[in-house]
Amino acid sequence: MCRDRAPFFAEGATAGAPQAIQVADRWHLWRNLSEAAERSVAQHRRCLRALVPTADAHGSPWPRGHRFADRTRDRHAAVHAL
Repeated sequence: MCRDRAPFFAEGATAGAPQAIQVADRWHLWRNLSEAAERSVAQHRRCLRALVPTADAHGSPWPRGHRFADRTRDRHAAVHAL
């Protein structure tokens, strides 16, 4: 039986189908994972900040002359210009 983690769902599932295997549904698994990842990143923000490359003179951490980086930088500038 697929359900969320609310205790009243567990009680109902156990009462209604005691032989059923209860598992968390996909949406709640992803939600719980994303919340845990967000908490972890927030707790280690200072550690992660040290890993971010420094920006060049134009304020971009992406290298110049790289096709993907140049295209992304151009699109970003175009969006801000609009």
